[in-house]
Amino acid sequence: MILDGEMIAPEPDGRPNFHAMHSRMAWNAELLAFVAFDILHKDGEDLRPLPVIERKVILWDLVKPADGVIQYSQYLEGGGAEFFAAAERIGLEGIVSKLLPQRRQG
Repeated sequence: MILDGEMIAPEPDGRPNFHAMHSRMAWNAELLAFVAFDILHKDGEDLRPLPVIERKVILWDLVKPADGVIQYSQYLEGGGAEFFAAAERIGLEGIVSKLLPQRRQG
């Protein structure tokens, strides 16, 4: 499988600590975690044509409970600007955003 994600150095409350990454990579790799955002390929199949919501279901089935060394990135649908502002207020270093396909009307 090919996953989209990133390594983080989580704090006890779960928030990533970018500044701790380097020292943990060198001295305490067991304190790192991989946060999976998306799954792109599985068993030789290209999953990218599927809607991101369907890929998130497939990803969850592979990594659950996803709260240890491999973590699952929850998703929210809605306004990106408001979410980014909220993330900034609580001190997160950034967000990952994926565009959902437009729903057809009519």
